[in-house]
Parts: sequence; C-alpha cells; structure tokens
Amino acid sequence: MSEEATLSGEKNAAVIVRYPGQRTLIGDSTIVRILKIEGSRVYLQVEANSGIKIMRPSKEEDIADKKNERT
Repeated sequence: MSEEATLSGEKNAAVIVRYPGQRTLIGDSTIVRILKIEGSRVYLQVEANSGIKIMRPSKEEDIADKKNERT
C-alpha cells in the first residue's frame, strides 16, 4: 500500500517501496520500472505516451536536490 500526500494543494506524492523488476503506474499510461540498484544508484525505465516529455532535471537542480537531501 502506498502513502499519498498533497503538497501545497496542487501536487500528489507517493512513497512506494519497489524492488528491481517491479513497476509503478502513474495515471493511465505512464509506467516507471526499477531496472536495477547499484550502491546508491537506482536505474529507472519510464514508459509514457509519445506526447509526454520525459526529461532529467538540469545539473543545477540535481545539485540542489542533493544538498536538500543532506539537511
């Protein structure tokens, strides 16, 4: 079972435990699958309809996320 929380009234977040090979469905057609875990790295596969962009955050956003993780 997942835990859902509403953030600032606009976005939903879920904390879900998954293991390699397992997947999570987002909406009607987006699938996130855990491919493998190596140390502190998690390899994901994201499948979405062709009209949906799949993008990484910028390098600056990644750095900011890493800093926030430590606090």
